[in-house]
Amino acid sequence: KKGAFMMAVNSGTTLLPCHLEGTGKIANKKQLLIHPGTITLTIHPPIPVTKIENLVQAKAKAEELRLEIQQIIEH
Repeated sequence: KKGAFMMAVNSGTTLLPCHLEGTGKIANKKQLLIHPGTITLTIHPPIPVTKIENLVQAKAKAEELRLEIQQIIEH
């Protein structure tokens, strides 16, 4: 989410990218039922973030980090 990236950039906090796999088989968006199954949580290496004061630069850095994390998750 964009807010998490902005918080990290504004504070200089390290990001810890992670993602869940298998949730679609357990919880269908169209139903309230939850089915048994396995969910895999993958925690990726931390990404250090430098604190940025300028809002324009912060937004650009947040987008850069989002793309970096998307690439990590997709590979």
